[in-house]
Amino acid sequence: MVSYPTLCEAYSLVLYKLGIGNAHSWLREVQSYATLINPTSPKTTGRHWAGFSTTGIRD
Repeated sequence: MVSYPTLCEAYSLVLYKLGIGNAHSWLREVQSYATLINPTSPKTTGRHWAGFSTTGIRD
Protein backbone atom coordinates (compact mmCIF):
# COMPACT_ATOMS: atom_id res chain seq x y z
CA MET A 1 0.00 0.00 0.00
CA VAL A 2 1.21 3.45 -0.90
CA SER A 3 -0.47 6.69 0.10
CA TYR A 4 -1.07 9.32 -2.55
CA PRO A 5 1.10 11.96 -0.81
CA THR A 6 4.00 9.49 -0.64
CA LEU A 7 3.52 8.56 -4.30
CA CYS A 8 3.51 12.22 -5.35
CA GLU A 9 6.67 13.00 -3.38
CA ALA A 10 8.50 9.97 -4.75
CA TYR A 11 7.35 10.76 -8.30
CA SER A 12 8.67 14.31 -8.05
CA LEU A 13 12.06 13.00 -6.91
CA VAL A 14 12.21 10.44 -9.74
CA LEU A 15 11.15 13.15 -12.20
CA TYR A 16 13.86 15.52 -10.97
CA LYS A 17 16.65 12.92 -10.95
CA LEU A 18 15.78 10.72 -13.96
CA GLY A 19 13.63 12.83 -16.28
CA ILE A 20 10.06 12.70 -17.52
CA GLY A 21 10.26 9.48 -19.55
CA ASN A 22 11.69 7.44 -16.71
CA ALA A 23 9.32 9.05 -14.22
CA HIS A 24 6.30 8.05 -16.29
CA SER A 25 7.61 4.49 -16.62
CA TRP A 26 8.23 4.34 -12.88
CA LEU A 27 4.72 5.64 -12.14
CA ARG A 28 3.11 3.05 -14.42
CA GLU A 29 5.08 0.29 -12.71
CA VAL A 30 4.12 1.49 -9.22
CA GLN A 31 0.47 1.73 -10.21
CA SER A 32 0.48 -1.81 -11.57
CA TYR A 33 1.91 -3.35 -8.37
CA ALA A 34 0.89 -1.13 -5.46
CA THR A 35 -2.47 -0.43 -3.89
CA LEU A 36 -2.91 3.33 -3.72
CA ILE A 37 -4.73 4.71 -0.70
CA ASN A 38 -6.02 8.10 0.37
CA PRO A 39 -5.02 8.61 4.04
CA THR A 40 -7.68 11.30 4.54
CA SER A 41 -10.66 9.17 3.51
CA PRO A 42 -13.05 8.03 6.27
CA LYS A 43 -12.07 4.38 5.72
CA THR A 44 -8.40 5.09 6.47
CA THR A 45 -8.62 7.34 9.52
CA GLY A 46 -8.96 6.51 13.18
CA ARG A 47 -8.28 3.09 14.67
CA HIS A 48 -8.55 1.33 11.34
CA TRP A 49 -6.40 2.22 8.40
CA ALA A 50 -7.22 0.72 5.00
CA GLY A 51 -8.76 -2.38 6.56
CA PHE A 52 -5.94 -3.02 9.03
CA SER A 53 -6.35 -2.59 12.77
CA THR A 54 -3.71 -0.96 14.93
CA THR A 55 -2.34 -4.45 15.65
CA GLY A 56 -1.58 -4.95 11.95
CA ILE A 57 -4.00 -7.85 11.63
CA ARG A 58 -6.40 -7.54 8.72
CA ASP A 59 -10.03 -7.16 9.78
